[in-house]
Amino acid sequence: MNTEKKFIGFDLGAESGRCIVARLKDGKLVLDEVHRFPTHNMKYENGFHWDILAIYKEIVEGLTSARKAFGPEFDGIGVDT
Repeated sequence: MNTEKKFIGFDLGAESGRCIVARLKDGKLVLDEVHRFPTHNMKYENGFHWDILAIYKEIVEGLTSARKAFGPEFDGIGVDT
């Protein structure tokens, strides 16, 4: 019986982001970074803001990388900003 649970996590920081696959297998936590990317900023009149379309593209790339490495099904997803 396969006891592995798989989760995708995105950590979006001021300068970079990453996609991590967390696996819980037989009571042990295993973390694999599958994608890392810069979080580009854009200057507007009221300050700097994330280039959300570029970040969206990178999130899709992270999901694609995770599915290629670990299969199409995951038990959950989370995002931290």
